[in-house]
Amino acid sequence: SSVVAIFFIVVIVNNTSKLKESISDVKTSSGEIRTKHGKKRLSPSSNCMESKLVRNQKPIFANSSLGDESVQDFSILLYPRSKDRYISSTILKNGSYEPEMAEFISNALTVDKKDATEIWAVDIGSNVGFHSLHMARRGANVISFEAAPDTAALFKCSVELNYLNSNDDPKNDSNSGTSRTNSGSITVIQAGASDVKAVGVMSRHPDSPGMTSFTSNSSFPLEALKMNGAPQTASESKEEIEPEDGGKIQLVRVEDILIEKGIPQMDSERLRLLKVDVEGFELRAFKGLNLERYPFLYVTFEFFPKMLRDAGTDPVDLLMHIYAKYDCGLKPSKMPSRGSTLTQTKREEMNEWIDGIKNHVNIYCRLKATV
Repeated sequence: SSVVAIFFIVVIVNNTSKLKESISDVKTSSGEIRTKHGKKRLSPSSNCMESKLVRNQKPIFANSSLGDESVQDFSILLYPRSKDRYISSTILKNGSYEPEMAEFISNALTVDKKDATEIWAVDIGSNVGFHSLHMARRGANVISFEAAPDTAALFKCSVELNYLNSNDDPKNDSNSGTSRTNSGSITVIQAGASDVKAVGVMSRHPDSPGMTSFTSNSSFPLEALKMNGAPQTASESKEEIEPEDGGKIQLVRVEDILIEKGIPQMDSERLRLLKVDVEGFELRAFKGLNLERYPFLYVTFEFFPKMLRDAGTDPVDLLMHIYAKYDCGLKPSKMPSRGSTLTQTKREEMNEWIDGIKNHVNIYCRLKATV
């Protein structure tokens, strides 16, 4: 069949670091993206722009801004606004996603490339990859886990667009128009994370494709996620992902993958950052990774009691699992801080604190100092 050029909405950054829609980009026959500012050559092995990545809809091509002159920005493919009213819409509106998470990543990772080959980060539940791309731009070699096949395809394409494949030449590439001098790499694992190797059926909210879960009774309440300007009414229906294998998604133990990839062990200076955001499966993901063998210096995870309970997890069990090794707080710049979750050390105190949480929160942690 004939190859049809795919048109993308170009998003450019204005002086306030926000993204605005502009003219369309064209994928040319020579493997380039033609933008308002010239041409940008894709990775020689990249055919991802020709794929039907979003069920015959055009993904949005955006140039993001981290608001930090010391770090190179990145390109990212997003779901169309009509499909993703949460993450993609937030990135398009603000030019970034979860500012406090960006601050935490900045604190955890160095920009200096000198030792970047020995700095590792793991992103469990990477979605379209905004935070993983940020981690790589700060010099980390990132292992990213994303279970949804179409979301992983978008993310993999973004990795190729930014020359961040783990097997790419880290030196300047005259064809790319960019330098990886201050960048690490990204390896995308298309699988879910759990405490055992298995398969599962994944469901997701139809108004936010990256919001996925293996919990059959999850309600995916978008209105409880502080959508930052996105519409607050959400469809009550759920959508099951149906890949070619009949709807089964592979679930893996993250530790098994890290061993397979030869990621260094017992070295918290090289094991720099672990992020977990898997819509209620956080404890299962953590139990699939021995934090004694892989003692990441910094850890952050989403904490949403309702979705944890939907997944059959007592929220207190998740907190106690992490607090055994980490000091934690609700603000990336205050770990620990008075009034944070850290002060609740007994189950009764934790339950009282949890009862007051109606929305999701991110919890930010640092490895406890050893005597």
